[in-house]
Amino acid sequence: MSAQDLPPAKRAAAEEEEEDDEAPVKKKKMEEVPQRMDCPYLGTINRHVLDFDFEKLCSMTLSGDNVYCDLVDGKFFQGRGKETPAYRHALEKGHYVWMNAVDGKVYCIPDGYEVVDKSLEDIKYNLIPFFDEEEIEFMSTRVRYSKALDGTDYIPGCIGLNNIQDSDYQNVVIQMLCTVIPIRNYFLGYQPPSERKPDPVLATISQLFRKMYNPRNFKGIVSPHEFYQAVGRVTQKKFYAKQMDPVAFFSWLMGYLHKKSRDKKGDSLIHDVFQGEVQVKLCPAHEESRITESKEKTVFLTLELPDEPLFKDNLDFIPQVPLFNLLEKFNGEKPFEKIAKGGESREIRRYSLRRLPPYVICVVKRFRNNNFFVEKNPTIVTFPLKGLDLRDYIHPDCQPANPETKY
Repeated sequence: MSAQDLPPAKRAAAEEEEEDDEAPVKKKKMEEVPQRMDCPYLGTINRHVLDFDFEKLCSMTLSGDNVYCDLVDGKFFQGRGKETPAYRHALEKGHYVWMNAVDGKVYCIPDGYEVVDKSLEDIKYNLIPFFDEEEIEFMSTRVRYSKALDGTDYIPGCIGLNNIQDSDYQNVVIQMLCTVIPIRNYFLGYQPPSERKPDPVLATISQLFRKMYNPRNFKGIVSPHEFYQAVGRVTQKKFYAKQMDPVAFFSWLMGYLHKKSRDKKGDSLIHDVFQGEVQVKLCPAHEESRITESKEKTVFLTLELPDEPLFKDNLDFIPQVPLFNLLEKFNGEKPFEKIAKGGESREIRRYSLRRLPPYVICVVKRFRNNNFFVEKNPTIVTFPLKGLDLRDYIHPDCQPANPETKY
């Protein structure tokens, strides 16, 4: 019986014995990997255990170089040649079908040939989701419904994110951004530059958006693990493994994305979509005649909640306030007393809007520090789903420059 007639595990052992008996020879040049369409082990693939949301690191060496995924048990191992972790795992467990974690090519180990089969395209698409311009435009005109392997129904783009070590504050920011059409389209079609190493945050947030909009997802949920790890490394673990304020994370992320994606003129998609302008009138608390005006650019509007009632009724009623009441802050007349930057005096501020961005983000301040603990204001803010008109809050001199005021 020849070595080719043996099972893969025994055939590999026989080939190793033959190589040991042979005299040392010069290293041969790398030959092209043969391709086959008739792999007998495709039936062993288990799609239910495959999860490409986590970092592709070898389970033994923790290296991210030359990593392959075992399509039978979903584990990642390094290498494809002899004496590599993937090679040994294939022989020990009898798992012979492997996918490259970078390009999605499928190989049979230890036989060493590439498997070419159309039935593997769904696995490759889950590893590397991609969208062309026509598909991206289609998302803006029609809602698509999909079904996961376990029968779970989900809407691509409106999908849950796993909470990883108190990462829920990051999840809400990502879920908000993926509904902003220009931001969504940019990251779904994002191509990292080939001349330099891709930025880890830009690359992972693009991958996360694609997985969230993947209509052929094996699961009805996505894990933002790679993005979470990239943010932790870039920020020296400031936003990592602990609960943080989502507003602080959103402010950092907007600044980072603007810095990494701006053009030579200093403009970026982030500022084009979110940045507006607010006019501020300042005067000392006891000298209201000394008025100074300034303009401030901002990517979100901070709204102040009214103080929580001191005495609660027996029904334990939670107070409610309409969004329009909070927006009165920007009518140009309502005064807000603040401590001046020097910290020695107080000043009165009045706000009005000068320029509205295409997308307005309103941040409601619920938390404040007292002398003992962080206090939360539970007031419920009611708001209209459509037709929010901000015309009344625009500075009179800037009305012609803002013809569209409804959101």
